Amino acid sequence: MVWTQELGGDSAMTVLDRTDDPQDEPPPYLPDGDLARALPVYQQVMGLDRENGAAMAAAGLMQRLQGENGAAEWLLRRSVKVAPTVIAYNNLGHVLLGRRDWDGAVNAYRASLALDPSNLTTWPNLLFALDLHPGATWQLRLAERRRFNALHCRTLTEGAAPHLNDPDPERVLRVGYVSADFKQHSAAHGFGPAVLGHHADRVEVHLYDVDQSPPNADDMVAAWFRELPHATWHDVRGYDDATLAATIRADGIDVLVDLSGYSGGGRPMMFARKPAPVQVSGFGYATGLGIDAMDYLIADDVLIPEKHEGRYHERVLRLPVFMGYEKAPPWPDVSPPPKLRNGYTTYGYLGRVLKLSPQTLNCWAEILLRDPDARLLLKGGEYQDAELAGKIVGALTALGVDAGRIEVRQGSNRYDHLAAYGDVDVALDPFPHNGGVTSVETLLMGVPLVTLLGDYVCGRVGASIMTALGFKGAVARTPFEYANHALDTSGQAWTLEDRMALRGRICNSVMMDEDRYAGAVEDAYREAWRQWCDQRAKGAG
Repeated sequence: MVWTQELGGDSAMTVLDRTDDPQDEPPPYLPDGDLARALPVYQQVMGLDRENGAAMAAAGLMQRLQGENGAAEWLLRRSVKVAPTVIAYNNLGHVLLGRRDWDGAVNAYRASLALDPSNLTTWPNLLFALDLHPGATWQLRLAERRRFNALHCRTLTEGAAPHLNDPDPERVLRVGYVSADFKQHSAAHGFGPAVLGHHADRVEVHLYDVDQSPPNADDMVAAWFRELPHATWHDVRGYDDATLAATIRADGIDVLVDLSGYSGGGRPMMFARKPAPVQVSGFGYATGLGIDAMDYLIADDVLIPEKHEGRYHERVLRLPVFMGYEKAPPWPDVSPPPKLRNGYTTYGYLGRVLKLSPQTLNCWAEILLRDPDARLLLKGGEYQDAELAGKIVGALTALGVDAGRIEVRQGSNRYDHLAAYGDVDVALDPFPHNGGVTSVETLLMGVPLVTLLGDYVCGRVGASIMTALGFKGAVARTPFEYANHALDTSGQAWTLEDRMALRGRICNSVMMDEDRYAGAVEDAYREAWRQWCDQRAKGAG
């Protein structure tokens, strides 16, 4: 299957790179759903009553949806001062997270929960923000997941009825996938053809579409999912959690896989109802839910080594490499290293801005100062926020880097986004939160990647990918080593043939061997199913 569609926006996101942000509140009244017409209504109300917090919160949301994040932040901050509400704090958290104010986002979500601890929209957003926070420890992330479970999920899980699935360990399995991303979305490039497109006769596939956005008739990727010949499509977008859980249970699903986690469209409270005997987190959101109802987390030996298993509530379901990727050209041709024409090295990062931690920028500044002729290319859809782009450049200039050495580009369609790697000599992976799809696409375009090994899933993705390709020794262990690796890579005489060989290496790896990868996934599901059958037999005995 070949996906040739080109749509607006970067493809530089995953689990870990997701473009959809946290769970959204339903928008307030929109005249005919038209944002441009709605905003003046709220502005007129504010003109009559400058202390109208509800109007400010609504206008702030309108500005956010239109990409005017500076105005949105001002309005929402003002709103929570004069009339704090759960929704206003929640939307303020969204804006602050997207602008790299991780502390501010977490504090806004906590303030939302302080007003209403039972608010089930804000809880996933808090956990999403903690997964992205560069200072959050694995202990904090696990503790907050367990607190969410204790407050909201445990009673539902304990109250779930026993499963009546046939406990035959070797029969054909009914595997269900729940996602809001069965469409043109970065995450779909990982779990689409690599997993769902190559399931064999050993499993019966069911896809549960929970996307709440309006369907796009021109979305070829969505059409591909709907028309998979070996899968049953379930349009359950309007179902609440209880109804969806009951539907999945009635369908007799044996293994249920969560592809959205705590991102937009995720359904943690549905999974808490335990509609299937075996439930798995993976592919679309690698850090897992951390609730009692989730049995397994997809990973590999690098992503979660055995010594780290206690950092996650779920048991680890191991694959040769946790992430697959579509083997679906056309891709742009691999380009010669731009250093050959420029005479200097261009370092680059074509991914999400909110991963640019202070630690990352400090290290990148050191690289640029030690390589005084080099340039840095940054590209992504979020750079349409000029103030945010200015802050990134300003942070680097404050560390001694001349602003003229930094190029910032906005988002583009996927094909042009990939083609932009032709202007990068050495790609720099952020830390402690690495890229995901971003890193795969970097290597696919023949650009060498420098990455740093962290202590949590978010910071071990680059190492997982590099190890799968046989580059384990290229993974840095400290920021100092990371900078040295970048400079050493820059100093090597890379050629077009070298870059083409790098593309060949990833194309011939297990990540893009769709039959082998999907077979490993099915083997993992089978092992989890056998364990459930064994436990069921022991319980019956």
